[in-house]
Amino acid sequence: MTEVEENFEKICEIARLFLTEEENKKYKQNLKTVLPWFSKMLMEVKIEESNYVYSTSDLTDINLFHDEVRKVDKTSEVLSNVPNKKGNLIIVPKVI
Repeated sequence: MTEVEENFEKICEIARLFLTEEENKKYKQNLKTVLPWFSKMLMEVKIEESNYVYSTSDLTDINLFHDEVRKVDKTSEVLSNVPNKKGNLIIVPKVI
């Protein structure tokens, strides 16, 4: 079994694809033509060392989550919809 066939079988298994024998042949052939082209393209791409960010944990000086903290008091609004209350507390039936 060639490398393309092994990879194809693994891909089908992971993706839970249930292909007919005819579909298997067709897609294996497609994969055999695409992989060499893709491999050639990867060899031609020149990657130089740069300031690439490999993960978000490398971003130490950038705040991605800007939260605006403000005080909001909606106690009276919430309590206006409650049938049983005592002060700022909601009275509920006992559950055992």
